[in-house]
Amino acid sequence: MVLIDYLVIGWTGRMWCRLLQRPTEEARQAEACIAMAHGGRSTARETEDAADFAARMWAVLAGIGFILMMASSYAIGAVNKTHHVPNYVIITPLIFVCLFGLSIAEMITARIRAGYAARHANCASREELQKPMHRGPGVPKTYDFWLMVIAFCIIGILASCTTVTTR
Repeated sequence: MVLIDYLVIGWTGRMWCRLLQRPTEEARQAEACIAMAHGGRSTARETEDAADFAARMWAVLAGIGFILMMASSYAIGAVNKTHHVPNYVIITPLIFVCLFGLSIAEMITARIRAGYAARHANCASREELQKPMHRGPGVPKTYDFWLMVIAFCIIGILASCTTVTTR
């Protein structure tokens, strides 16, 4: 099973490091996220580093989503002098709102996983630190990403129902 959230962050982190010519430590963490996404087992410290990098990159994506949401909303307001806006124009900022919300939720999840992995690394013996983490709350789960997507779909459906009924 592929961990989609770590795969997306690994690819995004790899592009981000190339774009900004970041140090090799962040590029190594991006590669660790990709390896973890494909089922590679890592030690508690490596899991903590990958989850911490994932949390930082989700924060970057949340910022990008927020900036694009504000820019598209401002552009729609500046260009449209009438109050009749087609539905496809309204959807553009909503897509960026969803990116922002999903990024914040994934950032929180990755930060929690990094905290659990750090706690495991601090309490483990030296022999346990050399072994890969197989179970526990610090190990990323395949359902994390899909749980967030389903939650945002439900919230989106409820939000669209309330906007339709208030018109």
